[in-house]
Amino acid sequence: MASVLLVEDESLIRMMISDMLVELGHNVAREANDLQSGLLLASAPGVDAAILDIQLGAHSSDPIAEVLKSNGVPFSFASGYGARCPRRI
Repeated sequence: MASVLLVEDESLIRMMISDMLVELGHNVAREANDLQSGLLLASAPGVDAAILDIQLGAHSSDPIAEVLKSNGVPFSFASGYGARCPRRI
């Protein structure tokens, strides 16, 4: 069972993803809804993987991804933009 960090600014989407992860047998170790909280939680021990919303309000989640990368924690970006994402990833 993986302990997952979930960073999503929309509370209903965050709850839905959290429920899906639990149904798949994982533990949602931590949840954040903004850049600052995400950075703090990404720096803490005990995270096996992370799912990051690409855009957290006016901020990108790239700094959180950098912290996770430097700690060797695998992560995935999530987006509701579809094929017309406003920036290249």
